[in-house]
Amino acid sequence: VLLIHGFGGNAEHWRKNGPELAAAGYEVYAVDLLGYGFSSKPDPRSTTPLRVDPSMPERFYNIPMWSEQMGSFLREVCGVKEESAGGQGAMVITNSVGSSVGLEL
Repeated sequence: VLLIHGFGGNAEHWRKNGPELAAAGYEVYAVDLLGYGFSSKPDPRSTTPLRVDPSMPERFYNIPMWSEQMGSFLREVCGVKEESAGGQGAMVITNSVGSSVGLEL
């Protein structure tokens, strides 16, 4: 289960939900989106390999970038594979801006 917080929040948003889901037998990850909570806050003007939405080049922290990061997290950390590759997928629970991120996954 991947828990994605909303605007102005962080992983602590899920402090009561995470333990309940874990007690029910789920493997649970609550993450801070880049720029929120305790995550890194890179300078958007620096050279970086992170994706910048071409329609909003002045905006560094955006939904397409966060979605790409969450997709990588699911594959690399959680071991999630595409259904076409025999994978099982993951449950994603979201709030606020996290919902837009989740819809792009």
